[in-house]
Amino acid sequence: MTKEEQVKSEAIQAAKTLFQYYGLNKTTMEDIAKAMGRGKSTLYYYYKSKDEIFEAVVLNETDEIFSKVKNAIDNVSSAREKLLTYCLTTFKSINTVSVIYKIIVGEMNENINIVIDLRRKFEKKQNELLSIIFHQGIVNGEFTSEIENDIDLLTFSMNSALSGLVIDFVIRKNFPGWEDRIELLTNIFLKGLLV
Repeated sequence: MTKEEQVKSEAIQAAKTLFQYYGLNKTTMEDIAKAMGRGKSTLYYYYKSKDEIFEAVVLNETDEIFSKVKNAIDNVSSAREKLLTYCLTTFKSINTVSVIYKIIVGEMNENINIVIDLRRKFEKKQNELLSIIFHQGIVNGEFTSEIENDIDLLTFSMNSALSGLVIDFVIRKNFPGWEDRIELLTNIFLKGLLV
């Protein structure tokens, strides 16, 4: 790891901890530098603003989630299993980092442009992965060929539905025991795709 990578990693970890404890708005660049055990000038050398660090924290979290999901679906063979694994792993992974998601949702109005941009980046990766799964399912004869011209609609719809469920299940905790019933929801969605 280079010195730059080391300092950036320290900043991300320190900022993540402070954001979780104090929230984004109450955390300062000075707080982050102190938590790193470095001067503010060092932090400003690598990051121009707190918003830039916040973006790095969220990107780090979403990259970890995406990596977990990608690794999980690479370990199953059928498109049906991949789609089920995609949903289950996404929920479980987001549940482990739900504090950051609570910060994002809680402070969304004040930082809406940052949040929208970060969400678009994550959705693009998710859509590409889902598109691959849907195409595989069609080619393998697992999913109906009727969906072939509407894969973009399916990926968008599925990610929109998952985003809403993440907010209600993971962040707001509106439905206790959801962990045991995600497979049921995914199977209901899959029934519309099957041949």
